[in-house]
This record gives sequence, structure tokens and C-alpha cells, in this order.
Amino acid sequence: MLVALNKPEIKKQKSLISLLLKVTISLVSLFIFFIVILFLIFYIFKDDISNALLLNLNKDINGKISFSDISLTALKHFPDVALKISNLKVDHDTSQQTDPGNNPLLNMKEVYLSINIVDLISSKINVTEITLEKGYLNFIIYPDSLTSFEKLIRQERPEKISVQQEEGFFQEMLSDLKLRIDKLTVSDLKIYAESFLTNNKLIFDIRNFDSKLSHKKNKISADLVLDLNLDSLMLNKKLILSNNKVFIDSEFFINTDSLFVKIVDGKLNFDETSFDLSGTFDSKNEGEIDLKVSGQDLKSGYFSGLLSKTGKKNLKKGSANFNASLKGKTYTQFPELNITFGLTDVSVLNPVTNRLIKNLNLRGNFYSGKEDDFSKALLKIDTLYADFPDGRLRLSGDFKNFNSPELDIVLFLEADVTGFDDIFNMKGIDDLHGKVKINERYKGKFNRNKNIFVTEQNHMNIFLDGFGFSITDALKIDSVDGTITRKNDNYLLKDLRIIYKDTDLLINGELENLQYLLLGVDKEITADLTVKSPIFDLPEFLFFDPSIKRDFNYRILDIDASVLAKTTTTKALEFKSFPEIEFSIKKINATVENFVPPIKIKSGTFKISENILGFNLKADKFKTEFLDGNFDFSGEYNTSKAEPYYIKSKAVFSNIYPYKLFHSGNDSIPESLNGKLSGSLFIEVQFPTDTAVLKFINLNEGNLTYEFLNDTVSVENLKCTFDNIYFNDKTDPNPLGTLSAKGKLKADLIISNEFKINEVNYTINVSEGTYKLKSNVTRLFGDKSSGISEWTLKPFAEIPSFSISSNVKTFYAEKMLESYFEKRLISGPLSLSMFLSSKGTDWDEIVHNLNGEIVLSGENLVIKGIDADEILEQFKRSQSFNLVDLGGVLLAGPVGILVTKGTDYARLLVIESGEKTTISKLVSNWVVHNGDFRIEDAAFTTAENRIALKGS
Repeated sequence: MLVALNKPEIKKQKSLISLLLKVTISLVSLFIFFIVILFLIFYIFKDDISNALLLNLNKDINGKISFSDISLTALKHFPDVALKISNLKVDHDTSQQTDPGNNPLLNMKEVYLSINIVDLISSKINVTEITLEKGYLNFIIYPDSLTSFEKLIRQERPEKISVQQEEGFFQEMLSDLKLRIDKLTVSDLKIYAESFLTNNKLIFDIRNFDSKLSHKKNKISADLVLDLNLDSLMLNKKLILSNNKVFIDSEFFINTDSLFVKIVDGKLNFDETSFDLSGTFDSKNEGEIDLKVSGQDLKSGYFSGLLSKTGKKNLKKGSANFNASLKGKTYTQFPELNITFGLTDVSVLNPVTNRLIKNLNLRGNFYSGKEDDFSKALLKIDTLYADFPDGRLRLSGDFKNFNSPELDIVLFLEADVTGFDDIFNMKGIDDLHGKVKINERYKGKFNRNKNIFVTEQNHMNIFLDGFGFSITDALKIDSVDGTITRKNDNYLLKDLRIIYKDTDLLINGELENLQYLLLGVDKEITADLTVKSPIFDLPEFLFFDPSIKRDFNYRILDIDASVLAKTTTTKALEFKSFPEIEFSIKKINATVENFVPPIKIKSGTFKISENILGFNLKADKFKTEFLDGNFDFSGEYNTSKAEPYYIKSKAVFSNIYPYKLFHSGNDSIPESLNGKLSGSLFIEVQFPTDTAVLKFINLNEGNLTYEFLNDTVSVENLKCTFDNIYFNDKTDPNPLGTLSAKGKLKADLIISNEFKINEVNYTINVSEGTYKLKSNVTRLFGDKSSGISEWTLKPFAEIPSFSISSNVKTFYAEKMLESYFEKRLISGPLSLSMFLSSKGTDWDEIVHNLNGEIVLSGENLVIKGIDADEILEQFKRSQSFNLVDLGGVLLAGPVGILVTKGTDYARLLVIESGEKTTISKLVSNWVVHNGDFRIEDAAFTTAENRIALKGS
């Protein structure tokens, strides 16, 4: 119907609308103005408001409430204004606190209190909504059965408040503060609940909590949604539950006077398993609880918790029932738990084999008893049976007294378990396959006083045929065949063949006391095993530890071993990644593939465990054949964040050939490198986490003897340190040929048939196979020498090269000769500047290619065995005297001794003649070219003569 309006009426309506708009705008403006004024007043009187609020909150409690800051926000609970409280803490009454639990009762990062603007305009402060974000809450039951919050709110010791504070304006205004909460929201709150009366502990994280509250006198009705993660539940210090997801959607009724809580129409989801929930909780009556949980749905009830998502999709038929009740006074007693459960005619399709598991039926019940150690508990399985395509399952039995268990069980299982990991909820297990047959009969009990099992019947047989599985990030098995038999406490392994990729192990032997692992009783577990294997791919088999592949990437071949392994139930259970196990090698024959050269282990003991640093392996008294000799060692390997990939070892060895580490059978070996090494040393090695091959090598207590055809060299108390070691084995298979590192080398003594050098001390800088050694102790020139010497060596190049640079301020001829086992024919101080270089692979070639310069000088030298003035008189007459040997010994120092070795100076000296010559001053310049020592400029003076000479 259309209505025609005349102009006066239209004008009238427009005026009305305009008036309404003006009023609305005025009200909104007034509201905004009020908000602005409110914010201005708040921030002007912020400190006064804070003090007044703290006084009101603290006046009636036995503790302390504090916060770091307060502010106003208009956005959190719009259209209401929210008071934001930062870092809110509620502490115990520390003056009376004598019981455990000294952390704050409540610690919240942010708390928002909603304040209704309309009420505030009417001079009323009404908090209707609270939001808590990020923090923790401690709920403690003390030995006197009182809770931490009961002690907090009891009016035993009200705080005294000064008159001035009581008469303050904001104090009076806040005294009318009303908490009539209509909504409570919590997020990121961790709850610690602990009873020092019963040793029970509960920890959970509230991820999200939303509740709507309605008030009627002393009663509150609440609809709430709670999403939490159950961190852990411990009863009598025993872990019962951990890391479980819980979701509750329920209606609550709360009596604010008695703190009596009633739950109705509750829905509980526990790890994606759904239940109905109802019951009561009376906090005033020692925390009395009467809770009922039930579930009948096959696909969402307790049975679904045993199935994977795939298993749930492939449920074909059946029914389930589950009923549980929890009753008791939780503060002072252990509540009784009663559960009945069952399955009827369940069928599940195995999607991997496309075959049915059918006629799955179960009847059972559980009663916890009233003792918190579960000594009165009973689990009874009346019937559990199922039909498999190639077998069946039959199980019945009782499990009484979880503290000192009594077990009476009969089990028969025959099945192809292929695909069971797809159907059932087997966390961490994948690729389950193969056939299993188990016959089990056990009747007996555990005597807690004697820590032993007393059995009437105890035998089991397990037959495995192509059985395999993988444990995520831990272990993979392609196939296991063989038999495991239990008789009393012994488990026999017969022809147990384990295959994974290239690894093929055949194990026979006996294990003892495995059953004690179920009870946590500290018993020794032993395994006496023989192991044979054509191939054991260690880094691939233990793939879960990448450091093994990094540090020892070798397969072990042709294993024939007899090993005794020992651990305890405590060591086997209380670990994070590796249990502690000790292995004693009674016999082992094995070869490490492509390890140059192979190592053969004859005996030894090693123990794996984890310590405060991480994974730990200790090897003790290992006897091996290595490098064609005997190599015995004890050592330790650690891997941790503090010291990743750290090895230390003490080794004793005899007649090993080091060149076999770097040369193949077709290489020609320099005679000096084709020697055998014996001795002992202590070595530390750390593998890095960066691009270096080794972070460091420390060698100490080195006492070595190296024997080759022409000589024997011994080193006493060798100390050697190298850092940031790198080599490129792709360029050269010999790591020393491309080595880069920095280090130091010290030794108390180096001695051979040709020389003896004390107090060796070099700094070493290696770059891509070039070795530079520098020393401020020039012991090549004997004791008491001083100066600097530098060596540059490329010993592993295709044509090795060497250079020596020395600047010796002072050395003594007699000390130098003594170092080279020469008679002390010359004595007195000398100084030397020398640079020599050469190349070659054997001694004759090196001498032939020797080039360089030598400058030698000295004063007051004495030569024993000759009268040089008399010889020089003869020289003047005959013009035939040869000064080569004199120059070699006197003028070229140790280099001259080495290149003229064997002449014995027979043409020059008559040792026992009793004659001697004093050389008051000596100066000589030498040039060495292709092994020839040429005197460019040399002169010396005796008592009667001044000699200048040139020659070679």
C-alpha cells in the first residue's frame, strides 16, 4: 500500500530525523568525551589508583598481590573499557610459610578486567569480564591437607592499613569494587598441582579456556570450553600419563559458599577419543570427587584410540562399551577407579593386505584399589580373541597388585602382521610386516622383598618369519627370521637372522633377566652372544646417529665374534637416547672395508652410555692387528653440544708400518719412510661442526721408536698440537699431502745412530701440504745454542722438496760434535747464518740437489790432534794439502758433518797425537751448488799464520 505524504508531513519527518541524528551525535560525542576524560584522569592519578587497588586486593589475604603496571585499553573488551594489569603476581604468606612450594601461587603476564562504562558513570565499579594471558599457577596441597588458596584467603591475619590510606578518595571508591564476572577467558596458562600429602603431581597447559557465567545469589552456572595438554600425571612419584591432549565442553554449577562443583552434559575428548562426562567435586570436603565417564561409540570411543585414522576408516562392524567411575577424597586419599570395557564382534579391514580381521571380542575390567601404590589393583581380561586370515589371537588372564605383581596369563598369537601399523595406533613404528607366532604361559608373582620372580609356569616360544619394522629415527629392520624361547629367567636366541639393506647378522646366544625391565627392579641383564656376519654396514644400520657416518663411514666384513654384554634394568631404562651397556669381546675376527689398511680386533671391552655431555663410548684394553703390527688401545668418544665428536685414547703399539696409511701396494716407497714404528702415546681428537676435517689433535706422552734400514730414531716425551685441520682427499688420497693446519711440536729428546737433539720446540704452519717449522731453540747445533731456524718442507709432493734457514748467534763446536756422536776434536764458540734447499726422494738425491749459502765465524777455537802451523809449513813445501775434510767439519757445521760422514778425518787428524791448534779468529763464506761445498771466501788465523783459501 502506498501512502502519499504532503509536504508539511515530509518536512516534519525530516526534522524528527535530523533531531535524532543530532541527539545521537551528541551522545556519541559525550561518550567519547567521557572516555577521553576517563583516560586523562586515569593517567594523572595512575599511581594513586595503583596503590589503592593494591591495598584493596591485599587487605583480606594472607599473602601479597603485586603488579608492575596498570593501564586502560578501549579495544580488548569493547564497548567496555578494560583495565590492563601487567605482570600480576600472587605470593604465599612467606612469614608463615614452612612447607614446600615457594614459587608464586599465580604469575600472569597480562590480566584484563572489563569495566562497564554505564556503571562507571553511575559511580559504580563492576568487573564483568576477566581475561588471563600467559603465565602459570601453582596449586599446592600441604601436609595439613589445606590448599595453597585456602591459606591465602583465610582471615587469620588481616593486614593493618593506616588511617590515611583508608580515607583516601580512590581507596574509598575502590572499596565498592564488585566482581560479578560474566565471562572468564584464559590462554597460555601452565598449571602445577602438587600434593605433599600423597606425593601426587599434575602438570598441564591450558591452551584456551572460554566460559560464560550466570549468577543467582550464591550460585554460578557456567558453560565452558577447555582445551589443554596434559604434561604429566604422577601418582606416588610414578608417571601414569604424559603428553596427552584433552578437550572438555561442559556445563558446570558452582556453589560460591561451599565451592561445590557439579558437572552435567559434559563431553570429554582424550587424545581424540570421545567420552561423556558428569559428576561432582566438593573442595570443602577434602576434595571429594564423584566422576563418571562413559563411551559406547566404536569409532570415537576408547577402541578408536587403539586405531589409526586408516583403521577407523576401515572399521566394518561391531560395538564397544566403556564405563568408568572415580570416587574418593582427593586431598587426603587415593580415589578409587573402576572401569569395565568390552568389544563385540568387531571387524576391521587391513588395507595393505585387503583381508579382514574379524570376530574381535573383548571383555575386561580394571579396579585401582584404595592404595596409591596400586597394590590392590586388578586388571582382568576375561576374553580377548580375534580371527586372522592366517591365524588367530587368544588371550585371557589376571594382573594383580601392580606393586608386587601377580600374573596368570595364557596367550596364543599366530598372524601375518603386515599392515598392522596402518590399522592400529603404533606411534613411532612403521613398515610392520612378516609372520609372528607366539605361545605364552605364565603364572607367578614378584616377591618385592627379595626382588625375584617366583613362578609356577614360565615358558614362551616366539617364531619369526620375514618379520620386519622400522622405529622412526632409531632403527630399521628389513627381515628377522629365527626363534626366541624363554624358560624361567633365560631367553634363548636360535639362528636369529637380522637383515637390513646390506647388513646380514646371524645371532645365537642367551639373555637373562629381561623381564625385570617391566618392574624397574635394579637387576643385572646379561647377553652372551655369538655374532656372524658377511657384511655389517655400521653407519647405515645406526643411521639415527649421523656422527657415526661422518666419523666412521666404513662397513665391517666377515665378522665372527663372541661377545658378553652387560647392563642393568636401571641403566637400560633411565636414559634419553642411549642406554648404558658394557660389551666384553671374548673373540672377534673382522675386517673394516676400505680402511687403509685393515684393522683386525682380537679382544677388548667397550661401554656405551650417555653422560652429562651426551653420547659416550669407552673402549678398554682393545688388542688389534694394525699396519702389520700390534696396536693396543683404550679410549673414549663423546658427542655433545659442548664438545661435539670428541675422542681421546691411550695407545701402545709395536712394529707397525705407518707408510701403509698413505701408500698403495704399487707405490714406490722411499727407504726412509719404509720403516716400522713402536711406542706409546696419548691422543685427543675433536671433529668439528664446520668445514674443517678435525677441530684439533693433541698428542702427548709420545715415546716412539722408528726403525728403518740405515738408522733408528727415537723420540722421548713428544707433544704435538694441531688446530683447524683440513685436507682434501679428492685431490690426494694421502691426507698429509693436502693438509692445512697450525700447531706446535715439542720433544725432550730425539736420538738416532747419527745424532742426539735435546729440547726440540717448533711452531708449525701447514698449508695445502707445505710444512713450515720455526724454532727459537736451535738444538741442531748442540746444547746451549741460541738463534732462529726455519724449515719449509713438502715431503708428500710428487718430488719432495726441503729448505732450511738458520741464524744461529752462538753455538759451541764441542756441543755440536757431541750431538752428532763425533769426538770433541774442535771446541769453542761459533756463529752461523745458513740457507739450504734441496729436493728428492732418497738421501743421495737430496745431497746431490743441495744448494744454498753458509756464513760461519768464530773465535778462540781449539782443534785437537794436529798442529796446524806444522801442517801449514809442510803445505808450503809440498803444495799438496787437501782442506776438504777440515772444511766439512769446521766450516760447514752439522751440514758438513752429515755430507762427509764416514771419512773419519783420517787424512787430517791423528787423534791421540796430543797436539792441538788454537784458531784465534775464523771467518768463512760458502756456496753450496748441487751438493758441492765451495769456499768463496774463508780465512783463519793461528798463532803463527793467517790463512785465506778458496776451493771445494
